[in-house]
Amino acid sequence: MGITGAGGALGTISHAAPEQMMDAASVDARADIYSFGIMLFEMLTGELPFRGETLNEVVSQHLSAPPPRLPIGPLDTIVQACLAKQPEQRPATFSDLRARLAGVYGELLEAAAPAPPRAADFGVLESEMRAVSMIGLGEPQEALQILGRCVKERPDIRSLWYSLGFAQVQSGLPQEALTSLSKAQSLGEDFRTWIEIAMSHQLLEQYAEAERAYRRSLEMNPEYADTHYALGSLLVALERDQEALTCYRRAVDLEPEKSDLYVGVGMILARTGAVEQAQAAFEQC
Repeated sequence: MGITGAGGALGTISHAAPEQMMDAASVDARADIYSFGIMLFEMLTGELPFRGETLNEVVSQHLSAPPPRLPIGPLDTIVQACLAKQPEQRPATFSDLRARLAGVYGELLEAAAPAPPRAADFGVLESEMRAVSMIGLGEPQEALQILGRCVKERPDIRSLWYSLGFAQVQSGLPQEALTSLSKAQSLGEDFRTWIEIAMSHQLLEQYAEAERAYRRSLEMNPEYADTHYALGSLLVALERDQEALTCYRRAVDLEPEKSDLYVGVGMILARTGAVEQAQAAFEQC
């Protein structure tokens, strides 16, 4: 929902800075940093920080309500700074904000943050975004062609190798995916890449290697629920139900609002004869 008017608010209300709602003529780049903070919160939680049944309720929250806290302290600090009500309390520039995010990246992943893209990189990065969209639309073959050209042009960009590996996993090409994902890891280790490596090993029925990859991903980011769930599913296939149940429950603890995570818990409880507990888990779905 947007509002426009002479001397009034300008922008999308769900992402608009407080000063935009008071006097759009007085805003500067720090209003964009506020909007980025909204998007970052949404990326991390799947929800907007400020919601309401009416326009006035949303505006009131932007003007006076503190943003909800995040469980990951370093990221919460950045989001809180971006969403400060007073512009002077926010990061002054996006360069400053990027430096803070790079510090958090290093703290959480114990790896150097990727360098910002150069102007010459934008062509291949735009192609990468198009390819990722193709994967989401169920057309991984076209994505493979695009990403294959991209890595030939810029083999030094880590994300291109990761996206190529992801497309290869989605296309049922696990051996080729392992090659691409290993190249991505050589350019900078990342927990998501370990997940795709694990999935590739699963497709190849290399279960010990898959388990090691999942556990390495969890060493790098133990707060990612989907990895716990994926490892649990692997352990179920290996008939290690109690270990799988521990993984599933950890996933639920991390993201209790994701109903599909309760399915694994319910299935294992049902298999072990805990019918009432299984029924309770399924009802959470």
